[in-house]
Amino acid sequence: MNAMTSLAFDFDRHGHLVPVTGPVPLESAPRRPQAPIPFPLAPKPVPADLVLDRGRDALLTDFGKATLRDRYLMPGESYQDLFARVACAYADDRPHAQRIYDAISRLWFMPATPILSNGGTSRGLPISCFLNAVPDSLDGIVRTWNENVALASNGGGIGT
Repeated sequence: MNAMTSLAFDFDRHGHLVPVTGPVPLESAPRRPQAPIPFPLAPKPVPADLVLDRGRDALLTDFGKATLRDRYLMPGESYQDLFARVACAYADDRPHAQRIYDAISRLWFMPATPILSNGGTSRGLPISCFLNAVPDSLDGIVRTWNENVALASNGGGIGT
């Protein structure tokens, strides 16, 4: 395939996706208009938007507090600030962020390590475990090793 052509797909009469026979010139490929957004998007929530309950620190065990301090808190951040940061990072709007914060701070659930470590920061990835296959060759093993180094250096967990 060259720069002037593209493999195209269409739907057959049964609704199955099928390749169009022969390449289609890019200039003649139909452009579909983007669907309009049905409602205005809410502004991204920030931790200052949330109502934090500092009394919920008492729900944490001493071991839990030590773990959060050692591994997850940013400098100057409290436990509740951490939960608010993470909630805002993954919420669609302020009410959604408040619900996520409330669930985390009440210890109804606790997000995985990469979400706590990296949510609301400019570093790392929010994925706990990347699973990759290792080809049965020296070259494949080395490529997988290099892939794992890149993933781990960006905060991703490895499940090879």
